Amino acid sequence: MASPQDAIADCRRAREVAGARWPMPLVSFLDDPPSDRRVFEWLCSCVGELLCQLGKATPEVEAAISLARHQAVEVVDRDELERLAWHFWSRRSAENTEFTAVAQLLFAISRADRSRPALFASACSTPICLLESLEDYPSQVFDRVMSHFETYVSLEG
Repeated sequence: MASPQDAIADCRRAREVAGARWPMPLVSFLDDPPSDRRVFEWLCSCVGELLCQLGKATPEVEAAISLARHQAVEVVDRDELERLAWHFWSRRSAENTEFTAVAQLLFAISRADRSRPALFASACSTPICLLESLEDYPSQVFDRVMSHFETYVSLEG
């Protein structure tokens, strides 16, 4: 098993490649051994924190993140998550990237395809990559995500 520092180093290398979904090594680390709860708990927490820091955490967005967090801890109605994901997806636009990011987060949770780990990690990375595009200084999002990951992993141990 790789260490958290290995996952962070892999993210740094992936981020240097244009178009890479650099958060994938973090998701893969948290998913070894397979654990929807661990991955989704971190992902919801990280995305929620990024939305707050970007000033995009409206009550509606916070409620969706709260439902997603609840799903991470215990199985709730995946159909409800899917409906909510489509609701946010239908409202996506260039001006409302946060809606697209929340929709992608909810789709990742509601669909959680375990048959192909790389696709699972990619789907879980999409909301973070979308939120990075909102930041004037994308390196700040990268640093926040790395810090959030390190804190999450240290609290587990």
